Amino acid sequence: MKILPLVFVLLGSTAAQAQPGQTEPVGYYVQQPVVQLQLSEEQHDLLARGEIPIGKYITGGILSYVVGFGVGHAVQGRWGEKGWIFTVGEAASMTAIIYGLLQIDHRDDYRGSEYEPDRTRDRRGQKIALAGLVGLAAFRVWGIVDAWVAPPRHNRKVRALKQQIGLAPPTYGFYLAPPQNPSASGAVAGLSLSF
Repeated sequence: MKILPLVFVLLGSTAAQAQPGQTEPVGYYVQQPVVQLQLSEEQHDLLARGEIPIGKYITGGILSYVVGFGVGHAVQGRWGEKGWIFTVGEAASMTAIIYGLLQIDHRDDYRGSEYEPDRTRDRRGQKIALAGLVGLAAFRVWGIVDAWVAPPRHNRKVRALKQQIGLAPPTYGFYLAPPQNPSASGAVAGLSLSF
């Protein structure tokens, strides 16, 4: 009788359906020696400043359009680099406009006056005011274009330098991949972030 349960157990058993075990580690990971790069002063400053965030980029672009005078560049952290040019240039242009308008003699508007207006002074004032207006328009357009074009270029330089010295920049993006199960159909979508 003792043999009967043993026979039933042996007849009902099959080979184990276990997964293969993990392989033994081959050895220790040997880290590659870090290459020492000599950074120039400009590259060091570029790394210290870092990337311009998207919020500052958009806010600076809008402010350079609405306000001007280098305010957008100051928001982006680039006033010392280029924003001061627009502050000084637009202020000088506004000064030229005001000075030119003040040189124009408006006393000839009074009818019956015995005053003879100075036409040379009027023409000179008109030219100065017009030059100031052209300068203001040029500085404003240049400032707007620079506020929208320069930050992405700056960020590309920072990322390239980080990659050159071995600092992997954080990556993010959307992905679409096939499912992990071979018998499944469809696709998997998601957001990938790595720090």
